[in-house]
Amino acid sequence: QGKNLLDLRRAHGDGERHDIRSVRPAVAARLARVVERAIDPDPRRRYQSAEALGADLAAIHTTRPVVLGAYAILAVLTVALIVWLGWGVRTPPVVGRPVIAVLPFKNLSAEPGSEYFADGLTDEIIRNLAVIDGLDVRSQTSSVFFKGKERNLRDIGDQLGANLVVEGSVQRDGRQLRINGRLVQVAGDVVLWSERFDRPLEDVFAIQDEISRAIVNKLRLTVGRGQRRYQTDVATYDLYLRARQLVERRGTKSAQQAAQIFEQVIAKDPAFAPAHAGLSDAYALMSIEINENGLSFEEALSRMRRAAVRAIELDPLLSEAHAAMGLTYSRERQWEHARKSFRRAIELNPSLTQIHTRYSTSTLLPLGRLDEAETLLNRALETDPLSLAVRRELANLQIIAGRYDEAIANLKRVHAVDPGFTYVDIFLARALTFSGRLAEALPVWETRKEIGWQFWAAHAYVTSGQRAKVEEMTAVPQHPFRQAVLFTALGDKDRAFDALNRATDLLPHRVALLLVYPEMASLRGDPRFDALRKRLNLP
Repeated sequence: QGKNLLDLRRAHGDGERHDIRSVRPAVAARLARVVERAIDPDPRRRYQSAEALGADLAAIHTTRPVVLGAYAILAVLTVALIVWLGWGVRTPPVVGRPVIAVLPFKNLSAEPGSEYFADGLTDEIIRNLAVIDGLDVRSQTSSVFFKGKERNLRDIGDQLGANLVVEGSVQRDGRQLRINGRLVQVAGDVVLWSERFDRPLEDVFAIQDEISRAIVNKLRLTVGRGQRRYQTDVATYDLYLRARQLVERRGTKSAQQAAQIFEQVIAKDPAFAPAHAGLSDAYALMSIEINENGLSFEEALSRMRRAAVRAIELDPLLSEAHAAMGLTYSRERQWEHARKSFRRAIELNPSLTQIHTRYSTSTLLPLGRLDEAETLLNRALETDPLSLAVRRELANLQIIAGRYDEAIANLKRVHAVDPGFTYVDIFLARALTFSGRLAEALPVWETRKEIGWQFWAAHAYVTSGQRAKVEEMTAVPQHPFRQAVLFTALGDKDRAFDALNRATDLLPHRVALLLVYPEMASLRGDPRFDALRKRLNLP
């Protein structure tokens, strides 16, 4: 059923139809089998020629000429329908380099909390496709923008710069799994491939491979860099997907929960390298926030390194493992090693734009390599054009470079899509402050009163004549990282450097980035500033 031809084609590709005899019981069983084979969603199971179809129709014996005539007419109409809808005929080749977007697979499962499984399947297909030579793959974070929304493939293609789209659905029922997938050429909305998989849940990894292989074959491409296919059991994989989802939420509490689940995954399957890489990321998040609930820097670094090293030992071709190692090296202030690890991670999987942003923030910005970071982030935007995180990090770079108007424009674009996106308000208020637009900045600063937000407002308050507010904040015991920002805004260099050195003992990675922020501009040129950079092994 469908409202138009496009709906019918989609329903056909997704296998959304009834058996003929369930709606027309009078149709002979042998005839029903012939027709159903002729319109099977899988081209490999259909008749390969009109002659083969005619032979099966002729084999259906009847003594009534009128019925034979009806069969002949049906044969002609069936062949005409197949040709008209483009099923089983040669499709036009993709023009130009293939650029593919994998849309979030629709979750049709009735089981509660199963959304993460469909998201994980989508993510894994993107990862599989990203290692194919000659294929550009749009990042998962841009694709997820269309989740739950009405899909217009031409609009999606225009927004993502893609000429191919993969879409489908997942239905999980106990230990059974039904996955419908299809590859569509955006121009003309031509279905190049479609298939339905009705398999045991344990076959999920094989299905992921089959979908990727079908796309490779259809586009006549070759697998390039390659990646290891894991054979962990589904229950373990299920836990891994849950943990990864928690890491993506960020925040200390989510990271703690993720670390516990990753540890369970590793206990069940010690050779599952992605879990070790995810565990390293979880420890990194647990130590970055300024609170008393996270791990100490030394303990977090020890656990990060151990997990990252093990991930690379298990799978040298795993992009996330090299990214975890890059982040570990940056925490150890082994900057050149960090750059090499991040570059290797991006080479192995260019579609993971979160690695681009992590590389920029953790390594390139502290080193002052702004041009290199900007090239990297612009390349990430090509792969991930709708990513709010990439655009926010580009704005952060523009703040550091003193290009405040550009930063404000980017941050307002992010804010228009998601006003609550992490850090966007702080970055916007900072850009407005340093661009001299205090009348716009102060209302933003006043929206939230918690000290973890307000200490960033110190320069705005001092500049606007509200110095007393900042002095009140310094009277409250708090982390030396925050004290460094407050004392610098007040022009108290002695206490600012004292706070910075104490903060370096606790969060050296945070201080390394802070030093390039405009909040620290007044300290530059002081010998103590150069000594601090030397302590952090910065050039």
